[in-house]
Amino acid sequence: MRITAEAKQRTRERLLEAGRSLFSARGVDGTTARELAAAAGVAAGTIFNYFPSKEALAAEIVAEATEGARETLVARLRSRPAGSLAETLFGLIAAELRALDRYRRFAAEVIASGTNADAMRRAHLATMADMLATHGHADEATPVGTELYWTLYVGVLTFWARDESRRQSETLALLDEAMQLFARGLDDRRT
Repeated sequence: MRITAEAKQRTRERLLEAGRSLFSARGVDGTTARELAAAAGVAAGTIFNYFPSKEALAAEIVAEATEGARETLVARLRSRPAGSLAETLFGLIAAELRALDRYRRFAAEVIASGTNADAMRRAHLATMADMLATHGHADEATPVGTELYWTLYVGVLTFWARDESRRQSETLALLDEAMQLFARGLDDRRT
């Protein structure tokens, strides 16, 4: 029996929804592939027809959330540009953190591991490079500058995952300081 593209898409969506629910409640390590399949209403091995691992499924959930946040922010910036580079980068990361809030239990782990989050990382860094160019720093999207930025990003994300301050105010303060530091470093290189 041949499965239609529409049926495959519905199965994929059910797996993603099961992952969103189970990973949010138990984390990636606390959830088995068998539990994911059962929650999605599919056979135990079916998950591997759609994702190479449960970690890849978790990475896809994170990637979809951050992609939506980036697209919304970039569209808003087209009509109403932000101020400084630090403010623009702060807005980018803050938008992603808001989108990931319901996935706090596992999002930082997925991104920090890098193993299954390569596509998300590339997309985020491409947006960051566009923002650098918009602010006159196109030449600063070097491998070293990009790695420095990504290290700051992962550090903020890791802090955010455990931040219990009201409305993650401590994370936002750290993010502000990190982006100010990054932008000042770029400006200092020019002088």
